[in-house]
Amino acid sequence: IDILHLKDKKVTNWDGEIGEIGAGNLPWKKILETAERTGVKTIVVEQDCNWMDDDALKSAKISADYLKKLLNI
Repeated sequence: IDILHLKDKKVTNWDGEIGEIGAGNLPWKKILETAERTGVKTIVVEQDCNWMDDDALKSAKISADYLKKLLNI
């Protein structure tokens, strides 16, 4: 896989909402470890909507900051 497309989803009571990476229920450390181990070259983050009703650039920064922390960059 050259490009891995990421989204996060917060699931409560069987309903789900898309949000910033790290704000949902997905195991990001394991996902990123697997991506690295399998040779993923590029990660793309998609923000469909925001359950916090903030602006898109703020949401992108939250996702980027979370990923940078996990990736130690």
